[in-house]
Amino acid sequence: MDSDSKAKRGVARAIAIWLLVFAGGWFVMLTELVGARVLAPYFGNTIYVWGSVIAIFLLALAVGYAIGGRMTQRFYSPLIPTYLAMLAGAYVAVTPFYQDLLCAWLYNTGLHVKWGALFATAILYGLPMALLGGVSPYCIQIATKTQLEVGNRAGALYAISTIGSFIGCLITAFVLIPGLPLAQISIWGGVALAAISIIVALVLRDRIAPAAVLAAVSIAVLMVGVYRLPDQSWRAEKKAYQYPLKQYAMGQVAPERLQQVLKQAQVQAASDAVRYGSQGRKSLLEMETPYHHISVLQEGPMRQLIFGKSGFYQPQTAVDLRNLNFHTAEYTHMCFAGLLFRPAPKRVCVIGIGGAVIPRSLELCAPGVKIDAIDIDPEVIQIAKEYFFWRPSRNVRVFPQDGRSFINWSIVNRQPLYDWIIIDAYNDNYVPFHLTTREFVYIAQRMLAPDGVMAANMYIDDDLYGCEARTFEAVFGNVTALAGHRSGNVILVSQNGRSKPLTMKEAAAAAMKLHLPSKSGIDPRFLVSCLTEEPNWSKNGPTLSDTWAPVENLMK
Repeated sequence: MDSDSKAKRGVARAIAIWLLVFAGGWFVMLTELVGARVLAPYFGNTIYVWGSVIAIFLLALAVGYAIGGRMTQRFYSPLIPTYLAMLAGAYVAVTPFYQDLLCAWLYNTGLHVKWGALFATAILYGLPMALLGGVSPYCIQIATKTQLEVGNRAGALYAISTIGSFIGCLITAFVLIPGLPLAQISIWGGVALAAISIIVALVLRDRIAPAAVLAAVSIAVLMVGVYRLPDQSWRAEKKAYQYPLKQYAMGQVAPERLQQVLKQAQVQAASDAVRYGSQGRKSLLEMETPYHHISVLQEGPMRQLIFGKSGFYQPQTAVDLRNLNFHTAEYTHMCFAGLLFRPAPKRVCVIGIGGAVIPRSLELCAPGVKIDAIDIDPEVIQIAKEYFFWRPSRNVRVFPQDGRSFINWSIVNRQPLYDWIIIDAYNDNYVPFHLTTREFVYIAQRMLAPDGVMAANMYIDDDLYGCEARTFEAVFGNVTALAGHRSGNVILVSQNGRSKPLTMKEAAAAAMKLHLPSKSGIDPRFLVSCLTEEPNWSKNGPTLSDTWAPVENLMK
């Protein structure tokens, strides 16, 4: 009977150790993914953030492995790994209470974003990852009875830990981050690891009954939590989710009725301007999506869409609710430079919707134009409709899709060619590198009409601007730049079939021939005034490719 009891205790202890290393692997990946999302609103969703997170996690785990291995020789107790895991969980569980203050402080010190991201990661997650690193050596020691078992036991435990990381990565990325606030994930994840550590500690002390009770309570809490996950049924109403690469019209308004609908939208916008005009700075929306931390901010009559924390990033879209047709930002106005090259476009592709300022103006300045509006984030599409009064006609198709994937799909499916392609995927410190390369510009050129125009929004004070200008020129054989008067934005424009940049004389002549509707919000004279007749970038230098496009290093 004693031998049977001893054997059962041995099995229970083995399972407990497996559970602890599994939970540790799961928790590392949960914290790593959440950590990158926590930093993104302050330091961008860039290679700097991911590099910092991965580097600090690897270094901290390595330090934990080394110190934990030394500790097994001096301080042996089967309970030590449970204490280490418990402390790691508790540490991460309290980070939501100070992480925003820390990131904001580091951001405001003036450090380069890469150093801010590195220091923030080290402070927030360095210690708990080092603690978790110390768990593995102890678990190997506990699970090993003879020297001959070392390799087998170590391999099995590392395999279990890695499986935990695999499952934790998928569940966190596919279920938790899309469904829960980041703070809740960190808090409940830390609490769960601490609870598992206590259960394992009880089992290792042969207190099976209390461990079983705590495990049952934890499972019950987990089941209740899963049952009470936020209801996702509202997604069924967002048809943009349902047709990722099929024609989908945001509205069923006939083009000839568009003016009437826009008047109604303007009345609603003006009402909001009056409503919020005396309330000062007000946050209307703050949410996490799989792609962004999104903020919608109201300040007087101005409404802003910000990808990141408000106050730390420039708005992606700024709209004066008193006049939705007015271009508050110079760059949205300059994106209509295609009028000087290819007036009266019939088909246009816009990659990057934001607050839908560009698609709305397109329908006004080119009545009857057919527009394909592309944005990787379906939530941005809904926000443009709900907060920025986007009321498109049925001539506008929306695709919640990566811009490059969409262009590839268009070529494969022999979609009609575009007169214009407008790329507006620029952020304060982030540009999707795969939308800057020769390979992408080449496939975009294939989707343009013989005299079609491609325009991209850039920032003039970056080395990325010169590299992108040379890339456009390498593919098209020509590139023209329009620079803003009061902003650092610059629009690069290339046209199929043109051998040299547009001259000031040609631009002025083209502007004279334009007869735009009075409510279009586009001033051809402004476009001409932004033209830079002489290239303001170096002709000598590299171009961007899929194998070399270090966009973060090229941006200031």
